Amino acid sequence: MNIYALPPLVAAIAYIPLLVILVYNRPWQRQHRLFALFLAAAMLWSFLDILLRSYSFLPHKLILSKAVICAFALCAAQFHCFISSFYPPGKGRWLPLGYASVAVAVGLVALDYVPESLSVTDGKLLVEYGLGPLLLGLPLAILTVRNIYFLTKKIRILDDPAARNQTIYLLLSVCILTLSVFTTFMPWGKELPTSHIGNLINAAVLTYATVKHRLLDMGVVLRRGISWAGLAATGVGAYLALFFLIHLLAGVEVKAATLALSMLAAAAMAVIVYQLRGSFTRWVDRFFYKESYEYRQKLSDFVAHKLGGVFGLKELGEGLLPLLSGSLDCRQAYLLLPEAASGDFVAEFTEPRKRDAPPLRIREDSPILEWLRRENRCLSRDDLSILPEFRGLWVEEGDKLNAFDVELLFRLVSRGSLIGVLALSKRRSGRYSLDDIAFAQTALSEVAASLEKEYLQEQLRKREEELSLISQLTAVMTSSLNIQEVYDAFVAGLRGVVDADFATIALIDRTELYFEAMYAETGSAWGTGERIPLKDTATEWVASRKRALVEPDLTKKRRFWTGEEYVKRQIRSIVYLPLVVKGVVIGSLIIGSRQPDAYSPEQVHLLERLASQIAVPVENSRLYARAEQRARVDELTGLFNRRHFDESFKQEIDRQSRYSGALSLILLDLDYFKDYNDREGHLAG
Repeated sequence: MNIYALPPLVAAIAYIPLLVILVYNRPWQRQHRLFALFLAAAMLWSFLDILLRSYSFLPHKLILSKAVICAFALCAAQFHCFISSFYPPGKGRWLPLGYASVAVAVGLVALDYVPESLSVTDGKLLVEYGLGPLLLGLPLAILTVRNIYFLTKKIRILDDPAARNQTIYLLLSVCILTLSVFTTFMPWGKELPTSHIGNLINAAVLTYATVKHRLLDMGVVLRRGISWAGLAATGVGAYLALFFLIHLLAGVEVKAATLALSMLAAAAMAVIVYQLRGSFTRWVDRFFYKESYEYRQKLSDFVAHKLGGVFGLKELGEGLLPLLSGSLDCRQAYLLLPEAASGDFVAEFTEPRKRDAPPLRIREDSPILEWLRRENRCLSRDDLSILPEFRGLWVEEGDKLNAFDVELLFRLVSRGSLIGVLALSKRRSGRYSLDDIAFAQTALSEVAASLEKEYLQEQLRKREEELSLISQLTAVMTSSLNIQEVYDAFVAGLRGVVDADFATIALIDRTELYFEAMYAETGSAWGTGERIPLKDTATEWVASRKRALVEPDLTKKRRFWTGEEYVKRQIRSIVYLPLVVKGVVIGSLIIGSRQPDAYSPEQVHLLERLASQIAVPVENSRLYARAEQRARVDELTGLFNRRHFDESFKQEIDRQSRYSGALSLILLDLDYFKDYNDREGHLAG
């Protein structure tokens, strides 16, 4: 076989694995079919060129050269069909122009315009194409420029790193084939099969770009290429310099000894260059990563040496997230962990931190969490807008993701369970690369187990604190039968856990709502002891359903007529909790805040448990108040009785003893009152 037939042979063989992989990846989509047609045309082109450049078929070289030209035109047209399938929707593919080049090629060879001449000298095949290929190349040149334009434009607008990197490879493939075919018309290109060398490189590029699912990032290729090129240049230069010095100083001829010395010198330089490889790599990484390089180094050190020494979830989150955010150069990063009460994933840590901002939340039943549990890759914004399984995404949740400018979502998995989600907004400059994604996934996989451990310990600590708080506040409520005496202490302890600018205990008395005790930092439309109608109030709602009710923002939506009064006093979020005694709702515990969305499901769960504990002391206090009232008030007339007089008289004497001054007692006697009672009756009296 002619040595010049080797490149097209290798190119043809290189496309075989792609065809095999396509065959075993059924069913085919439209792009798969177009890719298969291109592979067949490319292999046909290379196979015919093998026959043309071989020592066989000498009488038929002219026919073979014409067949090669037609096969090339077909290959170029099919390549355009495949590339144009990546065009944005609504853009014409101009297929007739592509196949017009095939028709032109067939016409030119049929009329014997191409090739002009063909000769074989010293085993070299020399083909003169003349001016005919200009007619063939004109439509292909137009399509090539259009392909480069649309692929470049698509790279600029794509947010998905994988799709963007794939498009970069396709653009690279177009450029490689164009340059390799162009060299065919150079003097040296007429002898060497440069077009098939490009075809071979194109086979390797398309293997990465179209068939493989894990793509190699172009940035990694460039950085590592520069590193190894620098090392190679340093090694060769040092070797030549040392060899030249030995030749000059020692006068050693190129003999066995010279060869031995040169081998020793090469080995020595190889050791030196090997030792310098880390410096070259660090220099190139520092050049490409710029400010984020230091963050990456610190993050690697944190994972390798400091991760095992962290104490508590807060230390882990506040140590990990800033380094990860700086490494990826993102504007905002959120670490979401599951809530024990609701199962929703809520942002526990944010970088940079935001004050008084509602946290990012992903509901427990969201298709986002289901997808992250199932798929072993990050979720991009493009996936959320394209994949059919996200069509049922809650509008509110989708709007929140857009409001937080979430670009990528990464999963944290430990022992097969989803234990966290990392949400990243857009980068400060440019877009995320596959190298960024791979770096984030590697870091998250290494910290997942530690994060789960610290999270479980944090949940246990919170549980103990909740039990302690409930026990403490329940003790406060049972310390006295006078509810108003202990209510301020109760609210003070409650405010250490939740935001409470307004709090009241409202009890149900037939068709009325009675405010037993109240704390109102913002003021209230009603006072302690006041009554309002029960109908159409939140207490009536929770009494009928025996479950808590949360209104997250009264300025946007309020369900009850009392909400208007709360808004007037700047209360924006409020929670109503039923007080249940022996299966009967006796009232509600109402807590409000000036802040919207002030109460998370976890806090509401805590307040529900607290309300269940204080319901009995509240009922006991009410029963005691009723009994005490009966002991002091005459049931018939509703007036205070002799017992109340004796107690009040003693209190006044004690007050006079403390503060001095005069104490007077006035006794009035109504004349003939007995006669009035006998005549009109005691009720009238």
